Amino acid sequence: MNSIDHDELYSWLDEDSSRSAGRVYKVPLGVQFLFEYRSWKIISGLESESESESEAELMRSYFFWCAKLSDVYPEMRWDLPPAKILDFLNSRQLSVVCETVCQALTRTSTSIICAVLISSRADDILRWLSKPSPACADKIPLALYHIWLSRPDLKKHFNLSRKEGCEKFLNWWSKFGGKEYEFIQYSPDLDDGLKFSPLVRITDHILRRSTASELELAKKLLCSEIEGAELLPFQSLIAKDRPDLILTKTGGGLGLKDALETWWESSGAYELKSLHSIVTKEKALSPPSSKGGSVSGEFKSADRPGAGEKEGVNIIGYPFGMLGLGEDARQMGLCLSAAGIECALIEAPIKGPKRLIELDPSTRVIDNPEYQVSVFCLPPTDMIRLGLEGGRDFVAASGYRIGAWPWELPEWPERYCQILHVVDEIWAQSEYVANCFRRLGHPNVVKMPMGVTLTKAPDRCRERWGFSNEDFIFYATFDGNSFITRKNPVAVVKAFLKAFSMENCGDLNVCLLIKAINVREDVYWSEILTLVAGDPRIVVFTESLNRDDMVDLMATADCYVSLHRSEGFGRGIAEAMLLGQPVVASAFSGNADFCNDDTAFCVAGKVVPVPAGHYLFDDGQYWYDPDLDDAAGKMRLVYNDSELRRVKAANGKAFIEKVYSKEAVARAYKDRIEAVYSNLARSEDQRSV
Repeated sequence: MNSIDHDELYSWLDEDSSRSAGRVYKVPLGVQFLFEYRSWKIISGLESESESESEAELMRSYFFWCAKLSDVYPEMRWDLPPAKILDFLNSRQLSVVCETVCQALTRTSTSIICAVLISSRADDILRWLSKPSPACADKIPLALYHIWLSRPDLKKHFNLSRKEGCEKFLNWWSKFGGKEYEFIQYSPDLDDGLKFSPLVRITDHILRRSTASELELAKKLLCSEIEGAELLPFQSLIAKDRPDLILTKTGGGLGLKDALETWWESSGAYELKSLHSIVTKEKALSPPSSKGGSVSGEFKSADRPGAGEKEGVNIIGYPFGMLGLGEDARQMGLCLSAAGIECALIEAPIKGPKRLIELDPSTRVIDNPEYQVSVFCLPPTDMIRLGLEGGRDFVAASGYRIGAWPWELPEWPERYCQILHVVDEIWAQSEYVANCFRRLGHPNVVKMPMGVTLTKAPDRCRERWGFSNEDFIFYATFDGNSFITRKNPVAVVKAFLKAFSMENCGDLNVCLLIKAINVREDVYWSEILTLVAGDPRIVVFTESLNRDDMVDLMATADCYVSLHRSEGFGRGIAEAMLLGQPVVASAFSGNADFCNDDTAFCVAGKVVPVPAGHYLFDDGQYWYDPDLDDAAGKMRLVYNDSELRRVKAANGKAFIEKVYSKEAVARAYKDRIEAVYSNLARSEDQRSV
């Protein structure tokens, strides 16, 4: 298991995606995943009926990749033939070409600028990029406007809709911007249009800052033969940059091509060192290595971890993150320790959530796997990210791999089903998740309970949070990073208003708390704010709390409400039940393992297609639409029937303690981990015979 090469695990990411099948322009599956995962819609043009529209959309995606992503995902390569890039630049509508070129105007990507310089329309493109942007209050060239558009820091400091902001932005460009974007020459004082830097400066920039794929593309662009052209692209650029050279050499009787080749061999290597280094095969230089490795820190081959010979478990995830995934990893550590199994937490070597949780000093945290078994408390999407963000060696060297994979939809997309082969077995936290991966044919899917525990007795003091002891508090919690469309808090607000309208119930001591983190100013959050405006009974709380404070806040309330569309497990619901509270919850998905008519107020509804853009990989998926009338009725029943809510709350608490307590989960972990090590020992014995 330790000898598996990392490329064997993730080589499928380099294969052409199904969506580019039969097309001239190929898109690696890993690139397609990133565009889907990050909700970058540019690449959606691959599905266009029109080949020309598809080509334009894909080229925008490619330029976007080269400019902004290729150095972030060092293990992922996406190369298009230089001839196709030049054909696009030379033949497509000028406005389409220029808008696409704007995708490449970053500090690091200059290979595409090489392509622009080589194209037959270089002057036209430059004139277009020099035009004033109509979106600015003063004359700002379109190229600089697009640079501003791509930089949150510049957008924060310079308001280009005001003349004063434009002046400050141009002043920034004169002092700093021109140095950051070395391949662009523009002087606000001269206002004589935009120019690209001389070739020698651009190639020097490429050598110093480009990634391996950028350098390779630049080399191909500069050295590719163009049909019908006498000179190679780099020779044409030299001729354009050096009219003095051309006059001198051709004046001696040599033709242009011979003159350039003679000069190149005799003086070119000295005068244009960086260009010579790129185009001369005998001196192929590697780019600086500072951009390699994972986003969260370079992972050098000399430091590759090897899964140790010790028995125990490496728990890989986000142990310092204030989110459900982080709690999953922390709870696993508690339960494994309770089972007497050695374990240690490892922060996944990819960009993750902020470190907001302070772990108990007794918790062991390491950098690299030490044990023969590793459990990845990550969703399958992040397992793919490990293969794209420098973590392939880490995964390959992590021993026997178990994916404790949360997933919120009923299906995992078949186009990425090869990620299932990266792990030896899958731990599903609910029957809902187990069925998802079983349908794809993984031979080793184990339903494994998750720990649901509290680190301390909660403080139920309401005064601390501004609530009255006479209030009956319904509450809902959600993390905006987990998709507000899936968590569906707007349904909770609507159900509350339906159950307790101000006209009919305004005098009741009932209120609703919406506790949210990581909210975005989008249409879904705006709808919630509009609904609650003017209703003093509804409190919106977006302050980030530590774990203990969050539990204290939950404990002050009376009833938890989750009208989710889907849940892989439903940790918030389970924690509320552990607190002895009644819960009103959608009768669908992962929480169905512990929410039934004995333990919860289950809300009826119907299964509906997932609307486009409402969740990851939503095509062909379905989820739940809870019935608001039923939800409102259940909330009124909770409020009015104290005995029924007491019975259901007691049943729910007992069920959670029986199935998801530290002791219960520890027993399940112990049985499975011992079986895994027994199988590993048996396999080792068979190999040694």
